[in-house]
This record gives sequence, structure tokens and C-alpha cells, in this order.
Amino acid sequence: MLRLYDRALSARPILTKVATSSLLYTLGDCLSQKLDGSLEKSGYDPLRTLRMTLYGGVLFAPYSHLWYVKILGRVFKNPAAKNVHWKKLLCDQTFFGPSVNALFLTWSVVSNQGSLEDVKSTMQERYLGLVKANLSVWPAAMYFNFKFIPVKYQVLYVNCVVFAWSTFLSVQATKTASGLDTVVQSESSLEGVVQSEETENEHPPTT
Repeated sequence: MLRLYDRALSARPILTKVATSSLLYTLGDCLSQKLDGSLEKSGYDPLRTLRMTLYGGVLFAPYSHLWYVKILGRVFKNPAAKNVHWKKLLCDQTFFGPSVNALFLTWSVVSNQGSLEDVKSTMQERYLGLVKANLSVWPAAMYFNFKFIPVKYQVLYVNCVVFAWSTFLSVQATKTASGLDTVVQSESSLEGVVQSEETENEHPPTT
């Protein structure tokens, strides 16, 4: 299996990573829907899975390839250099981690037809919590990645960790969608109250 992946990676590196990431994000969301009770409550939601699949394949895979191979791989060319794994970890947690969390939250809102204002409010409410959750998993995982995993397999390793992480992210995305629905319902209720008041002002009750 690894040989087949190695051949595909050598022939078409980005496409291979897109396919791998898409598959793992898909499986992660399916597992998430089982674990969070969505299947029992409302049945399987294919659109939710599609959104996570697109995030993994269209956004995360190319971005992670750019970061691990094109940027870190060129900045730190000597994998045997002193403390190189610590330096990579510092760069990863300083730049890639925060940016990919922002990318995910933005995608969660936009893919649910949210507005720019929805993106801003979601970032304010959820970003720090997601960063804290990120710090509980990824520093240790990425230390192992940078110290022991060859550069060409680092995105594959990340995708394996992502299988568990994407399950968590899928739950977070569902919370974002639920939050947007709540906002829409609140705005609709507010509009109804305003319209009722306007109607009463235009046609005051007679005594």
C-alpha cells in the first residue's frame, strides 16, 4: 500500500494529497455524525460531509502541501541540522496553525451561506477556543512529524492525525451552522416584531 502511495506521490504529489485528504475528511465527518448523535436525530447529512470533503481536498491539502513542502522544506533544507525539528515546530505553530484554524472557521461559515459579518462574529466567538483545542493535539503530533517523518510523507502523516482531528472539526462546523440558523431565526423573529409594530402604528386600534 505504501509503495502504491509512494508511486502516486512521485507522479502527482498534489493530486495524491488532495485525494488522501478528501477521503480522510469524509471518513472523519461520517464518524462524527455517528458520535454526535446526528444519525439518530435527523439521519445522515450528505451535504455536511460534502462540505468537509471539499475543505479537506480543495483547501487543506493544497495549503498543507505548500506549507510543508514548498515553504518549510526549502527554509530548512538540512533535516539533520541541530534543533531543526524545534524550529519547524515553532514556525508551524506560529504561522500555519493559526492560519489554518481561521481558514476552517471561514469555510464553515461561507459553506453554510453565511455573510462576512457572520464570519467576523464566528471568529470572535470560536477562534480562541479552536486554537486552544489545536494546542492540545498538534504540537506533540507535529514534533513527532518533524523529527521522525520524511518530508515527502509529512502531509500523509498530518492527514492520518487529521482523521481524528477532522471528527472534532466536523462537530465544530455543525455548531457553526447551528449558530447561523439561530441568528437567522432571531433576525426573522425580530423582523416580525418590527412589522407588527409598524402595522399597529399605521392602523391604531379604535375604541
